[in-house]
Amino acid sequence: MRQYESSFGFNGTVLSGIAKKTQKMTEFGRHGGIILDEIKLGENFAVAAGTGKIDGFVDLGPFTAEANKSQTCDHGLVIMFQPLSG
Repeated sequence: MRQYESSFGFNGTVLSGIAKKTQKMTEFGRHGGIILDEIKLGENFAVAAGTGKIDGFVDLGPFTAEANKSQTCDHGLVIMFQPLSG
């Protein structure tokens, strides 16, 4: 996640990861589709045991705009390859 860069358009890191995973699959196993799904998250806060870190805020690491650092997360993006077999 540290290498993930949030931006508009296709993310090369995600596509490279999918390509790497599919290299070990048979040609037949590579038949399938890429599923993109936006999910709604519950807006809440949690305190991590031991560290005391509060989770639940927008956190894009160094890419987080100052105005967004106190904004709660409410959506996420799921990217998944679903093979037609197995």
